[in-house]
Amino acid sequence: RWHNMRISVLSTGHHMDVRNIADNAVHIVMTQFDEKTLLDAGEEKHIKVGPGQTFGEITEFVKEETYGEWAIATGGDSTVGPYGWATGGGHGYLSRLTGLGADHLVAM
Repeated sequence: RWHNMRISVLSTGHHMDVRNIADNAVHIVMTQFDEKTLLDAGEEKHIKVGPGQTFGEITEFVKEETYGEWAIATGGDSTVGPYGWATGGGHGYLSRLTGLGADHLVAM
């Protein structure tokens, strides 16, 4: 506000029509924020991911790290990332079974 500057952010680049880029703005690209960590505390199992990850990358990581024992709720397209998915409600293949993904977020 003080500098009269707009900010636009790209997390995974899923928007092929470039709606996330604003004219005359500072554009922040989050694709290098690619942290992936499994948190297993008995019955409480979580995955912590950076905003630059796609669900294709996350799903492959979880599959490799858990030897296929974990299933995670994701978007319906492997190029969707957790930020856009969660802010859109968290719809995906497991929504009818487990509810919306946004209802299962621990932190953002």
